[in-house]
Amino acid sequence: MVRIQPLTRIQKRNTLHPEFYPPRLVEGKIWYIVYYVADPYTNELTRVRIKFNRIPNIGQRRQMARALMRTLTEKLESGWNPLISGDEKKTYTPISQALEDYIKAKEHDAEENSMRVYRSLVKFIRSWMEDSGLSTDLPVNQFSDEMAADVMEGLKMSDIGPRTYNNYLRGLKTLWNWFIEYRYARLNPFRDFKPSSKRMLQKKIRVLLTLEDRKALFNLLEKSNPNFLCICLLCYYCFIRPKEIVLLKVKDLDLEKQCVYISREIAKNDKDSIRTIPDAAMPFFQQLQIRKAEADEFLFSWDGRYDFIPGTNQCCSRELARYWDRYVRAELGWGLDKQFYSLKDSGMTDMSRYMALPLVQGQADHSSLAITSIYIQKKMEVQEQIRTQAKKFTE
Repeated sequence: MVRIQPLTRIQKRNTLHPEFYPPRLVEGKIWYIVYYVADPYTNELTRVRIKFNRIPNIGQRRQMARALMRTLTEKLESGWNPLISGDEKKTYTPISQALEDYIKAKEHDAEENSMRVYRSLVKFIRSWMEDSGLSTDLPVNQFSDEMAADVMEGLKMSDIGPRTYNNYLRGLKTLWNWFIEYRYARLNPFRDFKPSSKRMLQKKIRVLLTLEDRKALFNLLEKSNPNFLCICLLCYYCFIRPKEIVLLKVKDLDLEKQCVYISREIAKNDKDSIRTIPDAAMPFFQQLQIRKAEADEFLFSWDGRYDFIPGTNQCCSRELARYWDRYVRAELGWGLDKQFYSLKDSGMTDMSRYMALPLVQGQADHSSLAITSIYIQKKMEVQEQIRTQAKKFTE
């Protein structure tokens, strides 16, 4: 008769093995110790069996078996998995830890300008995983090709240009190549994605909104979605990025002082800043339903209905682009060149016509006037003035 010790299941929340069955002794014609561990590739429990017939004395055999089972249990609880070879263990490192290791490694030999790029990329990955409902405790080897496809599809659907898209792709490929080099990963999930063509890089895909465009937009949203109108005004007047807008809390909006506070925790440049709300936009912000909202609630939350009211559910910045594409652009009959981010370009260009460039730089919180100038599209106006003046000299 075969006698099996009672089976006890141990739930273990560990990155290497979510769960396992501890060892038990099976006594019969063939004695063996059996236990189950998670297969590293399928995450299914797999049986491991150790024959235990060699010790002639039955009492001594049981004693030695129990000692071995105690040792095996301690090893399993500490993270050991016999199905994982020594050179594969790092592939089960949580992505959060691997990203920290990446930044620490780069800090030894990278300049501060490069470090800003690395930190921005790491911040992007963390935000994407959180927005997608994925834990950053996910092992590096479980970041799949499908997840990489979702990342790149999300970038294409956002309001970034092809050059920025290529920069993200290059950074993600470089990051995963570093993971491979230091044994955190075996394959690069971004390896098959191609950069945007040179033709797309040279092609202008985002244009400024004209005065007529802005009037049509504001009239449409004032009647249909005043909260999304406030989102547009934050981009147009305050030059706040979509990813920062969705992270704003109710407490960050000060209607008395007519300003919005951008904390370093959500800012792209990791610095605190204050953006002024002009008088023309104040009536729309005063209509926001923030009096009954808690201070730590998101100013524009997500409930699946695109009403963007204050609440506890964080909105993903991609939803702003989706609403713009599916409703705003469709209602106004605009082409793909009129994007949500056109609001920022248009706002900075319009403001530069009436204010000194350093004031525009301050509102945008740019580190230099050179960066501000990139957004202000006055080149064609300057070229036209030069052509006109040159004609006068030849007359």
